[in-house]
Amino acid sequence: MRHVPQYVYDLNAMHQAEKSLTHDQHIDYMEHLGMCSDDYGHKVWAYVQATAAQRAEAFLRTIGKWEDDK
Repeated sequence: MRHVPQYVYDLNAMHQAEKSLTHDQHIDYMEHLGMCSDDYGHKVWAYVQATAAQRAEAFLRTIGKWEDDK
């Protein structure tokens, strides 16, 4: 049986997923994490602090697979 990564709980799995994004997708991804509004380096700090769950949601929003609660 193949292991399925638990992206919501695993920062290492999210790091691997982030590698699959194109340059333009990565910019969108950072915007979904809410990190492109500060020009003083705070966006980098916020990115470092993002949880696996926050990254997973931003990733799914970036690739158009996020579904809001109905």
